[in-house]
Amino acid sequence: GDRDPSSGETYEFPPRPSKLSFPEMTMDQLAEASIEDGPIGMARSLNRKVSSLSPAVAREIVAVAGLSDERIYVGPHETERLKLLWRGPSDTMALITERVWTPSLGLDENGTPIILSALHISSSLAPQTVRCESMSDAIERFYLARAAAELAKKRETDVRRALSEELKRLEKLVANLWKDAAVSDQEEEFRQYGDLLTANLS
Repeated sequence: GDRDPSSGETYEFPPRPSKLSFPEMTMDQLAEASIEDGPIGMARSLNRKVSSLSPAVAREIVAVAGLSDERIYVGPHETERLKLLWRGPSDTMALITERVWTPSLGLDENGTPIILSALHISSSLAPQTVRCESMSDAIERFYLARAAAELAKKRETDVRRALSEELKRLEKLVANLWKDAAVSDQEEEFRQYGDLLTANLS
C-alpha cells in the first residue's frame, strides 16, 4: 500500500480518525455539541463528531440527557447543558460495560418494528416502544415483522402490476371495439359500392 516502507524507511502509522471514538470520548469533547441551540442541532453535531454514531443514536443520547424539549435551551447555561448531555453517553456506556440489557423494539404508528435495540428506546425515536423478554425474542419479532412487511409490499407490487397490465389490455380492447364500430357504421355504404362495382364489371 501507500504506507508500506521501502528498505531502510520507517513505517508511518495511519492518521488517527478525525471523529471521536464513542467508548473513549470525554465530557470536554462534547462541548461543541452542547452549545447548539436545539435538540436537532445537538444531535447533528454529535453525529458529525462521533464515529459509528447513527442519527438515531445521536437523537437517543440527546433524549436520554433530557434535552429533547426546545424550551430547555432557553434556561440552562452551556455548562449545565454539557453536564446533561454527557449523561447520555456515560449512562449508555455504563449499561454496555455492565451488560445491563433491555431488549426493546421501536414501533411506527402502525405497530411495525422500525428499531431493534439491546437498550431502552426513548419515545423520541419511535411513537411506541415494546420491551421484550430477551434479545432472541426481540430479534425474532423484529425480523418476522420485517419479513411480513416485505411480503405484503411484494404482494402489493404484484397486484399493482397485474392491474396495470389488465388496464392496458382493456384499453386496447376498447380501442379495437371503437374501430369495429366505425367500420360497421359504414357497412351499408361499402355494400352499395360493391354492388356498383359488380354491376359495372358485368
